[in-house]
Amino acid sequence: MFAARKAQKPGRVKRLSFSGGGQSLRVFQDMAKVYYIDPISHISGKVCRHTQTIFMHRRDSGTNFTTRICNPHKGNPTDGQKDAMLAFAAAQAKVSEVMSDPTQRQAAAQRFKNQTKYKTLRGFIFAENYGQA
Repeated sequence: MFAARKAQKPGRVKRLSFSGGGQSLRVFQDMAKVYYIDPISHISGKVCRHTQTIFMHRRDSGTNFTTRICNPHKGNPTDGQKDAMLAFAAAQAKVSEVMSDPTQRQAAAQRFKNQTKYKTLRGFIFAENYGQA
C-alpha cells in the first residue's frame, strides 16, 4: 500500500504533510524525487446509500471514472420496465440452468470458443438467452 523508498542518508529526507477536507496526503521528498502514497487504489460503487454519485473502476483498461444518477425514478415500474426485468430474470435463470448441467455447459463452451465478442462464458450464455426473450 505504501510506496517503497530506498534507504537514504539522515537529514536529506523532507516529510511534507498536506491536509484538507478531512483527508491528508503525505509526500516524501528526496531532492528531486517525490513519492506519493495513495491511501487506496480505487473506489467502486457508492460511498454511502444516500449519495447519487457512483465511482467505477474498469479492470480491463485500469481507468477510474464517476457518474451520477440523474432524476432517479421513484414511482412504480412501467410496463416496458417490467418486461425488461422479466426478460433479465428469465435469461439469468437460463444461465444458471446451463452452467449447472455439464452437457449444456460443454455445448455452450464450444459455441463460446467460436466467437470473439464476449469475454466470459456466463456473459455469452446470457446474451444468447436475453436476445431470445
